[in-house]
Amino acid sequence: MPPKVILVDAKSGTALHTEAYRHEGKMSRVLLITDRKAHYGVFKSTALGAVATTILGEPEGDGSVELTDLIVSAEKKTAGVITVQFNDGVNTEPVSTSYTADAPVNFAIGINGRWQGWQGAWIEVAVTGAAALGSVGVGFIKNLKADSLDYATWNARR
Repeated sequence: MPPKVILVDAKSGTALHTEAYRHEGKMSRVLLITDRKAHYGVFKSTALGAVATTILGEPEGDGSVELTDLIVSAEKKTAGVITVQFNDGVNTEPVSTSYTADAPVNFAIGINGRWQGWQGAWIEVAVTGAAALGSVGVGFIKNLKADSLDYATWNARR
């Protein structure tokens, strides 16, 4: 039996966002719903080593980058500091700072909010103080300029 309610593309008239599945021997269709993060999200990771700064996600043009996931793992290392931050070359705002002198660092966060940077800001990881042994991974989506704020407006809203 075909579904009674379906989502249809207004121009082509074709059904959208449904998938066939079998349940208890019967074929049916289910409406699929997802968000931009799940559909457009990508990731990048880097192995930590020397004291350095590594760009993990960059916007396109004057757009912005929005974090969807953050994973940091590092061994205990005297005087090491790992900072994940937004940076545009002028303004820098930290997202997470981990001090490896105190203990090993291991956390993973599926971000369920608008951790979106400002126009032109990228996501980077900076290792300072001493070399770190570990890795950092970020999931992110790229937003268009129309959906992004300049730094002054972004900073005033938080």
